[in-house]
Amino acid sequence: MTKGTILVAAGGTGGHVMPAASLTDALKTKGWNVLFMTDPRGQTYAQDEGLSAEVLPLKGRTNHFLYALSLLRSFLAVVLLLKRRHISAVVSFGGYVAFSVNLAAIVARKPLILHEQNAYVGRVNRWFFPFCKKLALSWSKTHGLEALFTAHPKITLCGLPVRKDFDALRNNDYFPPACDEPFDLLVMGGSQGASFFAQIMPKALARLPEKLQKRVRLSLQCPLADLEEVKRHCQIGNIKAEISVYFKDMDKKLAKAHWVMCRAGASSLAEVAAVGRPALFVPYPHAMDDHQTYNAASFVDNGAGWRSAQKDLTPEVLASHLMQVLESPTSLLFAAEKIRAQAKMDAPIQLAAVIEDVMTQKALQE
Repeated sequence: MTKGTILVAAGGTGGHVMPAASLTDALKTKGWNVLFMTDPRGQTYAQDEGLSAEVLPLKGRTNHFLYALSLLRSFLAVVLLLKRRHISAVVSFGGYVAFSVNLAAIVARKPLILHEQNAYVGRVNRWFFPFCKKLALSWSKTHGLEALFTAHPKITLCGLPVRKDFDALRNNDYFPPACDEPFDLLVMGGSQGASFFAQIMPKALARLPEKLQKRVRLSLQCPLADLEEVKRHCQIGNIKAEISVYFKDMDKKLAKAHWVMCRAGASSLAEVAAVGRPALFVPYPHAMDDHQTYNAASFVDNGAGWRSAQKDLTPEVLASHLMQVLESPTSLLFAAEKIRAQAKMDAPIQLAAVIEDVMTQKALQE
């Protein structure tokens, strides 16, 4: 017999869906039934995580009228679902699906727990904070609600849940290569790939001295539109490379890597930390509230890796950085140890405990 049914909602990107999937596993382990909800964009990521999902038909974001109508329809659908499925509580991980789900939880008088993945609280979480039971943070230094961070009873630090695949890799120690050994370099573009990375990395590698370039074994996640051009550049430059739109074994790629270049999305940082690999973080310059810069600062300010603004990262600058890490195993080991220390591997259990505490308090009040 289950304890009840929790609705876990996450929309849009792998950065929202993957932590929510990790929480789903933790809640099921504790005896809860979980109903997972996402939007059409998030459905693919949910399937990759082995989740069957209720899909809200959100559409028309380029047309304000159609989008508003879509939100209204989704809101009504969630209200009916909450009552029909006897949902005990709602956990929202953000994304476009969050607005309708959060509002429905309030109207249906269901406990609402918010999770913030980034180091800057997103707009939807800021809007709904007054109405939630708990706001769970991923980072000890989080911006956007500073006036409330004086031990506010609603706010708790849980960390960011990562996929269970990474648990098995946690104990893989990092051994930086000697100055004459192969150097495995991983470029992660996030769940959508990054055209900027795909363009700049082959150009930077082409600028390395031949002795250093021969050591590099590149794995690069690349948007489909850039795939053939990037492969051609690597062939011309005689660069040993595996280029793909999507790596299904990203956890194993991370475990094998000696150095990583990636965006500073919350999930990317959490996964790099879980495996403990040194990284250069390049925040996406158009992220809402510049939250990726805040995310990266949470690591870099503690000596955990390096950061560069995209506008400052030229092929020459990247080549110079690559030369430094290729010739300095000590700096790689130091960064790896600092990054590993940032991981919170018990985040799913911590967040599940917060949810159960909310449910206990609710039962006592009834």
